[in-house]
Amino acid sequence: MADLKQRIDDLRRALQNLPEDEPDATAQLEKDARALLTDAKNTPHEAAAQALFAELARRGSPTSPTAASVRGMVRRARIRIEIAGDDDDIDEAIDILAEALQLNPADEDVIALLQEAAARSAQANQRVADLFKRYNVQPPSRPEAEPPESPAARKRADSYPTSSGYPAPERDLAPETPSRRAPGQGPLYAGSDIDAALSELTQAYYAGDYQQVIEQANRVLSQQPGNPTALEYRQKAEDN
Repeated sequence: MADLKQRIDDLRRALQNLPEDEPDATAQLEKDARALLTDAKNTPHEAAAQALFAELARRGSPTSPTAASVRGMVRRARIRIEIAGDDDDIDEAIDILAEALQLNPADEDVIALLQEAAARSAQANQRVADLFKRYNVQPPSRPEAEPPESPAARKRADSYPTSSGYPAPERDLAPETPSRRAPGQGPLYAGSDIDAALSELTQAYYAGDYQQVIEQANRVLSQQPGNPTALEYRQKAEDN
């Protein structure tokens, strides 16, 4: 425990003295922070390690591996929520967002999507509440729901006259149910697949699996030639 505390203090001092124009130093600190976060899991120092990692993510450049990973997860989760046909889709979206929340508990897009997922079912609401509690997230308050319609108003609406010349009220019109897009079909998934591959690529790099990094980078470049992240990490992996 004392060793973890010392590592957190050392990393915090290094972060405070981090030059803004040295991406290599940022990448090394991010690697150290990821290892620290793993070692501190389920210990009294986990919250401090998470906060430090989140601060490093905020201080990093917009194209840092952590920021790119979080952006990719947000896109994947948003798509999953938009096409959700059942609770399993919402659960999958929450799983993705839980990973993003671990990387950056202060990301506003992640928190907003978790709140959106929580509104889908009681089970989803409980899962999101547990995640917010675990990562000490204070979500913004949601607008209060409108009061239920009174029986008298409902009766007046029900008596609305309809005929061939008067359409029924909007609430009586059956909503069109959008057909569910099959996973992996259509251009909607092209961007998310690239983001997922980049996320796996960066994780493999920090895990030291350089051959996996090269293979993932080549797959990304075959679909998106010139992708700067894939080119950068392939070069780093080849240098190792």
